This record gives sequence, C-alpha cells and structure tokens, in this order.
Amino acid sequence: MPVLNVYSTNGVGRREILIPGRSPMRPFGAVQIINNVGQRQESDWAAIKAALGAGNVVICLSSYEADVLPLHIEGKVAYGGNVRFESKKALGWHLVDDGAYCHFEASAVQCVQCGQAFEPDERFTALFLLGGHMQREHREIAQRAVQAAS
Repeated sequence: MPVLNVYSTNGVGRREILIPGRSPMRPFGAVQIINNVGQRQESDWAAIKAALGAGNVVICLSSYEADVLPLHIEGKVAYGGNVRFESKKALGWHLVDDGAYCHFEASAVQCVQCGQAFEPDERFTALFLLGGHMQREHREIAQRAVQAAS
C-alpha cells in the first residue's frame, strides 16, 4: 500500500496523532509528525479520522480515497478544526464544520458550457451526472476534444 503524507499546520514541528484502538508501539499505530510531515498508509480510514480529530493538518489523499472517503467515514466525526485535503483529483464532496464535529457532504457541479448545475443523488455522484450530460448535450465539443488529442 502506498504511504501518503499528513502535514501539520499549527507550527508544532513534532506531534503524535494517536489512532483510537491501536497501540502506539505498533507500526502505523499513530501518525507521527516530525518536521511538520507525517505519514500514513493509503485507505487507513482510522488514521484520517484521528487526524480530523487532532486538527491543524493537511491530509493528502490518493485518487481512490478522494472518490470514496465519504462512503467510509460516515456520520459525525470529532473535529479539531483547520483541516484541509489535497488530492490530484477534484473532490466531489466537502467538509462541513459542526463545531466539535464534522461530516462530509456531496458537492454540486456546474457545466462550464451551459451553466446547468448537477446535484448528487443517492445513486450517482454529481461528476458522473455531468459526464453523462456532456456526452448527450455537448457531444460535438467532446468529439472535437478527442480529435484534437489524437
């Protein structure tokens, strides 16, 4: 499994974010931040929850995690404040601050060609709906893009 970074943003160069239910003596039992950078394994949802609870961090996500994070971390989660996510992929959700707790909510997406907004529903993400819209309504634009790329 790939190893991903967690950055500290509060200026404390050395921190340890304990993961509930794991021993700090075992490997990956805690996210150890040394010189403002720590590491965690990909798809370690408990480590992401612990980092959300600790606050003052930037959590780097893989493309897979960017897609499925709201499916694995559901409901209200302890929130320490000042948390950002970084990913190479556009996030189809955003973090909602509820004081001492937080939760994830799907984001709406807007078509850049016609301005139509797409709200996610229980079966499809907004990006999936936008892709279908582009294929149907703006087919000639998509075909020109494919021809230009080849």
